[in-house]
Amino acid sequence: MKFHLRHILAVAFIFIATIPVFLLGLWVEESAIEQEMTLVSEKHLLLARNLTTALDRYANDTKAVFDFFAVTIENEKPSQNSLDLARKIGFRHVCLVDESGRIAASWNVTEDPHSLITPQIVQGLKRSATGQASFSAVMRDRSGKPTIFISRKLASGYIAAAALDLNYIRTVQNEIAFGNKGHSAIVDQYGNVIAHPNQAWQREARNIANVKPIAMMMAGRTGVATFFSPAAGKEMITGFKTVPGTGWGVMVPQPMEELEARAEQVRQMAFGIIAIGLVAASIFGWLLAGILVRPVTAVARAACEIAQGNLDIRVPANAGGTPAEYRQLGCAFNGMAQDFASDIVEREQAATALQESEENIRTVLDAMPVAIAFIDADGCFAMVNKKVCDWNVLPEAAFIGKPVEEVIGTRFQMYKPTLRKLLLGKPVLWETSMTYPDGVTRYIRANVKPNFGADNAILGWFVMIEDISESKRVEAALTESEQLLRGIFENSPSAILLKDREGRYQMVNQHYAAWYGLEAKEWQGKTVHEIYPPEYADRISEQDQVLLDGGEQTLFDVEFPFPDGTTRSVIATKFLIPGANGEPAKIGSIITDVTARRDAEASSHRVPDRAAVSKLTGGIAHEFNNLLGIVIGNLDLLSERLAEDEDPLKFVASAMSAALRSAELNHKLLAYSQNQLLVPEATDLGRYLTEIRPQLQQSVGAEIHLETKCAYGLWPCQVDGHELENVLVELAKNARHAMPDGGELSIRAANVRLDDDYAETRADVAAGDYVLLSVTDSGAGIAAKDLAAVFDPFFTTQDVGEGSGLGLSMVCGFAGQSGGDAAIESAPGRGTTVRLFLPRPSGAPDEIQIAARLPELPEQTVLVVESNAALRFRVVRQLRELGYVVLNASEGEGAHTALEYATNVDLLITGLMLDDGMSGAEVAAMANRKKGIKALYLSGSTKDTLAHFDLLDDDALLLQPSFSRAELADMVRKTLAP
Repeated sequence: MKFHLRHILAVAFIFIATIPVFLLGLWVEESAIEQEMTLVSEKHLLLARNLTTALDRYANDTKAVFDFFAVTIENEKPSQNSLDLARKIGFRHVCLVDESGRIAASWNVTEDPHSLITPQIVQGLKRSATGQASFSAVMRDRSGKPTIFISRKLASGYIAAAALDLNYIRTVQNEIAFGNKGHSAIVDQYGNVIAHPNQAWQREARNIANVKPIAMMMAGRTGVATFFSPAAGKEMITGFKTVPGTGWGVMVPQPMEELEARAEQVRQMAFGIIAIGLVAASIFGWLLAGILVRPVTAVARAACEIAQGNLDIRVPANAGGTPAEYRQLGCAFNGMAQDFASDIVEREQAATALQESEENIRTVLDAMPVAIAFIDADGCFAMVNKKVCDWNVLPEAAFIGKPVEEVIGTRFQMYKPTLRKLLLGKPVLWETSMTYPDGVTRYIRANVKPNFGADNAILGWFVMIEDISESKRVEAALTESEQLLRGIFENSPSAILLKDREGRYQMVNQHYAAWYGLEAKEWQGKTVHEIYPPEYADRISEQDQVLLDGGEQTLFDVEFPFPDGTTRSVIATKFLIPGANGEPAKIGSIITDVTARRDAEASSHRVPDRAAVSKLTGGIAHEFNNLLGIVIGNLDLLSERLAEDEDPLKFVASAMSAALRSAELNHKLLAYSQNQLLVPEATDLGRYLTEIRPQLQQSVGAEIHLETKCAYGLWPCQVDGHELENVLVELAKNARHAMPDGGELSIRAANVRLDDDYAETRADVAAGDYVLLSVTDSGAGIAAKDLAAVFDPFFTTQDVGEGSGLGLSMVCGFAGQSGGDAAIESAPGRGTTVRLFLPRPSGAPDEIQIAARLPELPEQTVLVVESNAALRFRVVRQLRELGYVVLNASEGEGAHTALEYATNVDLLITGLMLDDGMSGAEVAAMANRKKGIKALYLSGSTKDTLAHFDLLDDDALLLQPSFSRAELADMVRKTLAP
């Protein structure tokens, strides 16, 4: 047998290759168990740390929610939203414990009746509670269920406590295990079982502090250890770690026998490696020997040529004496070279086509009106289109391969809430407003979808951002238009309503609803037959049907029944509203009450008569006044001369009384004729009514309740205060006659503007700003037949000798001479309202000098501004009991008015947030700027919290709403101290 070079090379290579393969197999066998231990230890410790991180995050979330409850429930009952949040995070029960250990208040978050905290638990929490939220060991609640409690001592002395279920912790424990028979376990700071696969141990909260890794965790150590598990009855290996801030311990054990089984597999694989290595060495040696002969050089040379781009190079044909293997190798190589050249050409053609396709796709992406990007699994940009580059004013190179957070900077913060969903493989869609580096603020809609691979792994995310600013602007414009139309609809002086084709009300404005004492929403779905008497309902239905049949707008001038029993003149316009198909879909109506206008037109024919009477009575009154002056003067002298004679004095007194009544009668005649001498001046009605209230109360008597009220921001009025007093006294006397058995008399003042429509109905009244003074009694009222004549002179509904009939005519004359107007409304059994429209002074507000009718406010005056009516009443009452003069307002505008007109305010007590949008700090700044007034703030939040959010300065004084009277007095004195 002949040996060829190939045989020699093969034997030599096999011998050389066998030695390292054999040594490698032996080394693998010896180090298998050691390597397995090292690898498993790292994984065990990693699992323990991951489990610890999850529990630490849960503990921090629980503390945050609990701290929120601790701050709020001390002052108010938790809202339903707060209870829902607590339920989601695992709270079962929340309570407040006072300093004696008694439960002051409690709330069951769940419906479990056994979730209440027992007195023993309360005492334990009371002893361990501190100023920070802390977790208890595993304890049993009233039903014996293992529970962890969280508690915190509040600044008020209360202890806030809550019971947590263990479902989340046990769910996390069930999801973490290592190996086939491994598991995880969680214990509290004393070694009591919180979560464990042994259900009996969970139910009894078994203490396993004597287990080696548990003891090491309780000592604060972290690592990997082996131990004998009493639960599994086996030797185990585990990673362990302590959860920060809670003292809980976490371990992830695995039976050692699984490690040994894998090590045995490795040893068997080592022997397999040796065997395979020998076979592979033999084969490889034989092939290598064949390669290392002459054809190698030729093939290598040809291969180099091909590599350099010469695809036509081939291995030369061998001579006939060349071994067949050489010839075959040459032919094979040449064939391979031919195939390789063809393949290169095909690849170049495919690459060119692919490049053209990518360029087409890129052109389409760059032309799209939305920003498109692809982010890879590492959070880096893999592709962006032109719109992304334009918005961010960056070239494409600034994006590709760069992390998203690095490229977009601070704007990355808005994406953080969505990262959790994205990492879980869920698509996310949201809208927001954002200013981009190109200086444009866009309202965008962002749509992010994950891209999954074949193994369902996330390869990245497709991002598409659409600029929807224009649609948002259109939407806002539509909303504004709708609000504008709604404002016109609701504030129209005419009644407006809308019905469908079947006659059901779909919409009415407040003006129409107020006629019938119903809320606007109560009309929806009703028909006219449910509102009006049958004869009117039938007539309205017929009119609607005529409109539907004819299709043209109609105008009706009709008499209409009103709920007060009267029938009024109205002008009603009916029109059709087409639907989407152009066919009539709804019926609209606009109804205007023109009763007052027509009454005014009817009464205009009597104006010349009234003017003549006015002129006549004016002359009579002036002459009568001169005569009365002589009578009164002489009688006064006569009474002095006859002081010692009793009988003549009686006559003198009678004559004097009659003369004084004549003077009063004369005064009323002058007022009616508008010829009395008036001295009008700018008057603050709020202060004015406060001054004359005692006189008015005396006029009506103690059996009648008198109420005076002025609107905030009330304008001054231009009026003669002395004559206004006579008018109010006269109206008070009329009210007393109308309420012989007692009742209520209300005097109110408010700002009004009389428009041109009103001025047209009143010949002597100009449109403009007025102060409306309304005097309303709850008396018997005036019959409709008498109401039109009550302002006529000498007209009275009283018995002969009980009234001159000049009272209301004097009121009307005074209002007219003052440049205003008077009106009256009354109905039998519904009382009477007299309205005086008094003109507002002309000129800028700061140029108007208010007549000083009230004495200056005494020292130590406090202004209380608080939107909570109950809290404001409590503060005002206690301050007055302490001897302070108190003004109060419910919002910033009222405070501004009080500061404008009050001459002496020493202290401002204000809430932090007011209903009209102003803050307490703004009111305090205004008070300090105007008059240097000090401020004391009311708030249930702590001063540190308010300072953190820039709501309160560090040196500001804060009063909690739970103050006592002594605390209030002390804080007021402290604030007022120099």
